[in-house]
Amino acid sequence: MIDFLRGRLISKTPTYIVVETGGIGWGLIISLSTYQSLGKEGEDTFIFASLIANQDNIRLFGFATGEERELFLELVTIPGIGPRTAMRILSEKSPQELKKNIAEQDVHSLYSVKGIGKKTAERLILELSGRLVMAKDTSVCQEAVSALISLGYKRKEAETAVTKAISVAGSKDLEEIIKKALSL
Repeated sequence: MIDFLRGRLISKTPTYIVVETGGIGWGLIISLSTYQSLGKEGEDTFIFASLIANQDNIRLFGFATGEERELFLELVTIPGIGPRTAMRILSEKSPQELKKNIAEQDVHSLYSVKGIGKKTAERLILELSGRLVMAKDTSVCQEAVSALISLGYKRKEAETAVTKAISVAGSKDLEEIIKKALSL
């Protein structure tokens, strides 16, 4: 696995860069936000990477931040979302904006991304709503989900309720999150 590259930025376009490290030129597919954060050609650069291999080819994807890479890795696990579509989403949405759209279950905003239909937007929200919020503050979220499960909620319902409660309440207080989740 290639975790990151540190080297000289040889060339860059809005969707593709070449980074030279140790005499090897690595071509990476990038998002527009990564492109905007890169320096000039010829300068030293650091970029997070993810290698995706399938039966047809091997591609290396580059990211300005670890958070963007983690979102990419989450996106490609969703049926119907391949690496190119995931990069398109990350080109149109910052990690914070994407997380907010998912937390608020904003189907319309996700549907506005080129190549994402309504059903795919709904699937994105369904699949990622619990996972992205859980990553923020795992212990409080897990405790709140566990509390709702013990009250008879199914896991998916509990995760969705906790996600909504956190986005509405804006608090990380366990008791407040549980109360808000129960009232939704």
